[in-house]
Amino acid sequence: MAGIVGINHVAFCVPDLEAAIQNALGNLGGKLMIRFESIPGKYRGACVQLGASIVSYLQGSDEGSFVAQFVAKRGPGVQHLGLTVEGLDEYVASLEARGIRVDKSDMQNERFKEALVGPKTGQGVVLQLMEWRDGAMDATPQGLEQLKEKYRSDPNLRLIQ
Repeated sequence: MAGIVGINHVAFCVPDLEAAIQNALGNLGGKLMIRFESIPGKYRGACVQLGASIVSYLQGSDEGSFVAQFVAKRGPGVQHLGLTVEGLDEYVASLEARGIRVDKSDMQNERFKEALVGPKTGQGVVLQLMEWRDGAMDATPQGLEQLKEKYRSDPNLRLIQ
């Protein structure tokens, strides 16, 4: 049966990416996984491993980006939850049948299929629904390679590290 399997990652919008990374590494004992950039989204980010979990930090690179607007309106905080889903097509159809709007613009990528549900349904945070064909990004070496491949293969994203 299609549905959410678990939380994949938590993403925070922050005003200072470097300070967030240093806090996660120095104070929380995290390990930097990657740095990245979204060209059309106008933000930079990093994924940090904390134990068996992943936390993403996002900083707007332009005042008009959704990340910069989030920080200006709400201050730093959780912007989205990445949720691993089995049977994403079926799950999205079930959400839409209940009248929930779903952004399906990233569902065409069969290898890294994703959809977004807005913050009204997510109790104030965006829900990133993820079904990656070769396994989810996670804190394992294979999961890290999946994450890097996602950023290498998407022309709108750039892997920095």
